[in-house]
Amino acid sequence: MSELVVDVLWTADEAERHAFAPGEAAAFLDILRATTTMTAALAAGARAVVAVADPAKALALRERLTPAPLLAGEERMERRPGFDLGNSPREFTAERVTGRTLVMCTTNGTRAAVAALRGGCRRLFAASLRNRAATARALLADPRVDRITLICAGTHGRFSLDDAIGAGAVIEALIGAPGSATHRPEPTAPPGAAVTPPAAARPPTGARPCRLSDAAVAALQLWQTARPRLAEALAGCRHGRLLVEAGFAADLPVAAAVDAADFAIAWQPAPDMPEDVGGGWFVPTHFPGNRRTGDR
Repeated sequence: MSELVVDVLWTADEAERHAFAPGEAAAFLDILRATTTMTAALAAGARAVVAVADPAKALALRERLTPAPLLAGEERMERRPGFDLGNSPREFTAERVTGRTLVMCTTNGTRAAVAALRGGCRRLFAASLRNRAATARALLADPRVDRITLICAGTHGRFSLDDAIGAGAVIEALIGAPGSATHRPEPTAPPGAAVTPPAAARPPTGARPCRLSDAAVAALQLWQTARPRLAEALAGCRHGRLLVEAGFAADLPVAAAVDAADFAIAWQPAPDMPEDVGGGWFVPTHFPGNRRTGDR
């Protein structure tokens, strides 16, 4: 059985330089807050989310699409001028978003999504702590995939601890999910770097072997350190501190609600979506092992 390689890119800048291979699947993460907000919006009944990196394109889509989408997003944590919603997951209630298409433009998160799409990635998912296990199952669902890359959005091109913690959470789910494998680090990883999942989380015999890059091992260890006091860890990140100072402290426990959502968020082509915004959108997607919202 072929080996599955798992890697982590620390910033959207790295994603812009990355050459995505035909057998590569990816998930982007912006824990504070874009992918957390996407998960909350779709759980509240939004139809789909279109990710754009340019606010002018978001405004243009409101004029081009019928029915008109809701525009959501921020710049330096505050709602963008002319947008309907900001980037706080608490804004995305069923009353506001049920049945609506959202066009989202944020400082870091949607830029990571656009970078992956421009790089040719078409097996792309949006991951948060809220849907990390569902995302892992989705990433493992296609037997043609031989590499999984987790893309941390970062903050203005720099490493962001909250995203690295989120990547580690997804990796833990990958190595414990049905169809995954007991992991081992790449040969270049230092001795003792591997973290074997507990026996209860190990996949069945015959599962696909998996190899973690050094970056993936580091992300997993960051997650395992943060997990016992996760909300505190997020609040202690630079971005978490900035959110608290800006009055968004209540967003942190929303971001820290691990596996609150049982659906993956997958990019798929959309016939009416212009090519200059990627020609597609992100939709909630259920895979074997995920419970549908109505089953909860």
